Order: sequence, then structure tokens, then C-alpha cells
Amino acid sequence: MPHALAGRLALGVLLHGSGGHWAGWRHPEAHAAGQLDYAFHETLARELERGRVDVLFRPDLLAAWGDGPGLHRSARADHFEPLGLLSGLAGATRHIGVVATGSTTYWRPAQLARRFATADLLSGGRAGWNVVTSVLPQEAANFGRAPVPHDVRYQLAAAVLDDVRHRWDLAHAGDRALLAPPQGHPVLFQAGSSEAGRAFAARYAEVVFTDQRDLASARRFYADVKERVRAAGRRPEHVQVWPAFWPLVTATDEEAPRQVAALRALVHADVARQWLEENLGLDLSRHDLDGPLPEIPPTDRSEGRRELLLRMGRERSMTVRRLAEHFLSRQIVAGTPATIADHLQEWYEERGADGFMVSFPYLPGPLVDFVDHVIPELRRRGLFPDAYEGHGLRENLGLPRHPLARGGRRV
Repeated sequence: MPHALAGRLALGVLLHGSGGHWAGWRHPEAHAAGQLDYAFHETLARELERGRVDVLFRPDLLAAWGDGPGLHRSARADHFEPLGLLSGLAGATRHIGVVATGSTTYWRPAQLARRFATADLLSGGRAGWNVVTSVLPQEAANFGRAPVPHDVRYQLAAAVLDDVRHRWDLAHAGDRALLAPPQGHPVLFQAGSSEAGRAFAARYAEVVFTDQRDLASARRFYADVKERVRAAGRRPEHVQVWPAFWPLVTATDEEAPRQVAALRALVHADVARQWLEENLGLDLSRHDLDGPLPEIPPTDRSEGRRELLLRMGRERSMTVRRLAEHFLSRQIVAGTPATIADHLQEWYEERGADGFMVSFPYLPGPLVDFVDHVIPELRRRGLFPDAYEGHGLRENLGLPRHPLARGGRRV
């Protein structure tokens, strides 16, 4: 089965200003207030472009990032609106793709079409849309609505996305009332591991985020998505699979476990409980954090993440606290640049990934270390290019352009 980018992997970076680890902001070398520091985001974006990273991705929720007693122990509660932030960062960079989240549950098709076409125009053809269905009750409450059931969310997402793409096609066909994105369509990103999420990805997605715990699971997911894409009448090499990946460069491999343990120790009990509650859809305040996992009834939360958590907790007989602490740090691959490059190379060559969505536990140090040491190691192995090859995000990712696209000129 061919890779989407034959001969080299793709790299995107998920950028939380305070770091990807929930307790990363507490690290003594972190910029704890980075979430609302625009100048800091500009510096990080330029560092990533210096490393020729393909994509800068800003996640989003349509509510405060967190709830309950853990809220005041988080550095993510306040966050920039992603399209506004990335429009600014597009002006501070020249090549890196800029990807933002947009909700098909709460945003209208006309809003989505116009906003992402604008982002594509402002960036000169470098925009991507992370299509989400918005799962949290707090998000629904902000719009005066009840949460939408899981399968209904995906049905709505399909209808909204069909409408948005039709508007972009009309714009390219000459409808002057609509904005035409330079790429034709901004690149469509999507994360969903449930049955409904994978079916949606096979029909629409061009880059699929996934959260896999080991290479065997990643290979199964990769093969399943590619086969679904083929069955949907699309070319598998036109859909890329990017597992989540948290690198932490250390001077020696022996030092790595100590640094991961230090991050894990920063997770406060309130944060551990809150994070599990949000992902399991269950109030855990009456349960002992150091007791076994309680029975978890079905909910309308993300099915893929929920099932992964429950399977891991029960297979390893974890307590509530241990499950949260482990899961919040489990994706970290710590070690020397060669060790980290080994991991990326193995997953890529063994058909577990076309690329990776990288998240750094805290910022800025691990990001700079990755650019300075891991990316050069990938280049030495022939796995990553020295320069941007194309003039827009689609070209740099090797994805097909819309037949009526007009190019990626900056406006």
C-alpha cells in the first residue's frame, strides 16, 4: 500500500501556547502564560517554519477548556479564537500550513465556507480546516442547545460539509457572491476513531488524526482507514493518517524516564479527575481516585477515546488516578534525537503512519530541541525534505488540487 508521500513522512504540530501536556505549564522551563501571548506564538511559528514543518494546527473548543475544580489548575481555560490567531500567524510566515478547528454542529455552512476561504486567501493557499462535531455539553450550552447525539452529529457534519464544498465549487465556477479559496478547497483534516468517524473520514478527510498506543494498533487503524477510502471510491494515497506523537529530547536515553516521571508528577488530582470526566462523560466526584474504575455507561462523548481509555484501564487494572496520569503522559517518546527518529521511522516504514501530529509537553524548549536535533536526524535518513517543495499546503503535502484552483498567490 503506497504512502501518501512516497519516501518521506509529513509533520504537523499541534500548538497549545502552554504546551500539550495538561500539566506542562507547571514545568519550571515552560512559558506558563503562553496561551494568550501572541508574540510567543509568532516566535514558535517561525521556529517551526525554520524546521520546514508542514502544518501548524491550533485546536479549539467552543467553551472554556476545562470545567469544575480543575479549571483553575489549567493554563488552557482562556484561548484565542483559532482562525483569528492563524490569520495573524499566516502573515508572520511564508510557507507553513495553518490549520484551525471549525464546528459542523454549531457553525452554519455559509460561515464555514466564508471563514476558511478567507483564511486560505490571507495565507496564500496554506489553510486547512479541522472538521469537528463538538462533543462537550459546555459547548452546546453556549449555544442554548442540548448536546447532539453522536451519530446525529456525523449526519449533520456530512450535510454541512457537502454544502460548504458546493459553495466553494460555485465560487470557482464564477459566483461572485462567494469567496473562492486559492487551493480550490482548503485541506480537510478530521479526527475520529469510532465507526461513524471512520466512515466520515473515508468520504471526506484528507488528513486523519488518530491516537494510537502502539505500532500494532496504529497499523490496524491505518489499514482500515485506507481500505475504507478505497471502498468509498477515493485513492488511498490521497488520504494521510497522522498519529499523535509527543517527543521530548534528552541528552541520554537513561535520562528519559526521569523527565517523563517529573511531568507525570505535576498532574494535580483535580486535573486528573476532570480530564477523565470529560473523556468518559461521567461524574467521578463520588469515586475514589485510588480505587478501581467504576462501571461506565454509554455516553455521547468521543467513542474512540472513551473505548481506548476503558480498555487500557481494565487490561492493566489501573486506578482512576493512575489511568489519568498514565494516559496524559503515555504518548511521550523521550530520548536522544536518534531514539525519537527511530520511533518515527519505524511507524512510517511499517505502515502505521503517513505523518505525525506532534505535540510538545511544554514550550518552548522541546519544540526548539526537536527542530534543532530530531528534524536534522530525519533528513540524514532521507525521511524529511530540506525545503518546502510547493507554493501551498496541498502541494507541500502532495495532495491533489481542485481543477479550478487559481494558485496560491498571497493577496
